[in-house]
Amino acid sequence: GFRSLRSLSMTNICENLRCEASALSASPPPATFHLPPPTYPPMPAKILIVLLILLLILGLAGTAMGFARDDQPHIPAWLSTLESLLVPRQPLRAQDLFLVAPPACHDLFTTSQLPLPPAGRCDYFIQSSDAALRTLRIRRIQGAVAVSFQPQEPDRMSLHKTLTQEKPTLTLSIFSQGGRLTLVCASPMPCVLQREAKP
Repeated sequence: GFRSLRSLSMTNICENLRCEASALSASPPPATFHLPPPTYPPMPAKILIVLLILLLILGLAGTAMGFARDDQPHIPAWLSTLESLLVPRQPLRAQDLFLVAPPACHDLFTTSQLPLPPAGRCDYFIQSSDAALRTLRIRRIQGAVAVSFQPQEPDRMSLHKTLTQEKPTLTLSIFSQGGRLTLVCASPMPCVLQREAKP
């Protein structure tokens, strides 16, 4: 009788262990958690401005370290373009001219159109101003017009360009010290040049 009771008890224990093992195998696997990918905030506008200022400083340092012509440092064209984008500008006015030769060349600023005979020439001497940047936008209407500008600042590059039918417009940037603008009709036919109101 004792052996039967012991056998029955062992049988019950084994059955209980099987049930628990079955329950464990049937239970769902533990839940897994997926972290969302990290998000980065957009770059603030202040950081972009600081980067542009650093780029401007590096460019000026480069000119001081040897980007020179005729033993004088010159500001590269790309740096002048960047500067013209960052600096507030205003249109060049007739009051900014302290000498125009011949006087008939004033027509570019009074009537907004300037006729020039073949080989005709106009010289504009632009005085200094408190404005950091002044602009002049001109358009060739007829003929071919050679445009040259010599800035008063020794570290700025001069400009030489001819306005033709294929490339009829030019926006000139004049910084605070002014300079000398020369227009020459470079075609065998008369030239007509127009000043546009919005540079």
